[in-house]
Amino acid sequence: MAWASPPSACPWASRASPLRRAARGPRGQAPLGWFLVDGALPAGLVLTADGAITGIPEEIGGFALRVRVVDAATPPTFAEADLTLRVQVAP
Repeated sequence: MAWASPPSACPWASRASPLRRAARGPRGQAPLGWFLVDGALPAGLVLTADGAITGIPEEIGGFALRVRVVDAATPPTFAEADLTLRVQVAP
C-alpha cells in the first residue's frame, strides 16, 4: 500500500475549539484502520479508527505523530506517515 500523496502536516487547531479533521489515507482494500504508533495527540483529541482527529484540544503547541493505516487485504498491508499537529491559542 502506498500513499497517493503522503501527508506531512495537519491543519492548525485552536485550543478549546471543537476539531474534526478526516484524514485521507493511501489506497488499499477497505475498510482501512488508523492507529497512532508514535507521539501523542494533545489532551482532548483522539484519532478514530476511521482516520478522523476529533475532540476539543486542551493544550497548545506542536505535536509530532506517526500514524499507521492498515487495510483489509489478506495478508494486510500498511503505510505509515509522520505528521505534525499545531494547536494555537483561540482568537
